[in-house]
Amino acid sequence: MSTMNKNLYRFGALCGPLYVLLVIVGNDVFGPDSPDSASSPSAIGAWWRANPPTLGAGLAWLVELVGLLAFVVFVATLAWSLHRSERVGTWLPAAVLSFGLLSAAVKWGSGAPILALAWRAETIPDDLAAALVDMNGFAFVITWALDAGMLAAAAAVILSTRCLPRWIGWWAAVTSPLLLVGVGLAASGGAPFFLLALLWLVFAGIAMARRGNPSNAVPALAPDQEVTHSA
Repeated sequence: MSTMNKNLYRFGALCGPLYVLLVIVGNDVFGPDSPDSASSPSAIGAWWRANPPTLGAGLAWLVELVGLLAFVVFVATLAWSLHRSERVGTWLPAAVLSFGLLSAAVKWGSGAPILALAWRAETIPDDLAAALVDMNGFAFVITWALDAGMLAAAAAVILSTRCLPRWIGWWAAVTSPLLLVGVGLAASGGAPFFLLALLWLVFAGIAMARRGNPSNAVPALAPDQEVTHSA
């Protein structure tokens, strides 16, 4: 693998941690402290009428958009890396790519209701304003199920090929069903299992970048063979 290709691979791998960083910065640092679905329709409508879009809000949306683009690059890099690591090709890397891209598409789409609300806040009734906020929130919940599929498929490949440290694979395997549980609990307040998925993106991306050469496929090992990985 050429130096340029290695650097492109490392960049793609580090887009996972970059996505997490940009989403946190865009949403929690620059993002407006707007009411969520737990608030009353009147409180939601009143807040958006009293807080028209600002330069800071536009910057927050831009940062999150760049973060989502980084997520797509990471998913493509992860799927390609897993595919090259398999001794016998399976559909699992394609599933990683498909679930990841679907998750990104839903994340992108979830921004449209909020943008529409910000643009038309002066004329939108409170109930409609609340519905648009709900659409944004529940779209986020839907991505947990899609991310669960991506992590489950990734875990299967990682644990069978040892292409990344095994704890990365087990983390994905445990987080995947927890995300599905979180979907079921969303209506009652939910549980922050999605934070485990965000942390996985950080650690998996760093591990992939340290590995640095996805062209070296790792064959599946017999149960009695021992392999050691650096952290």
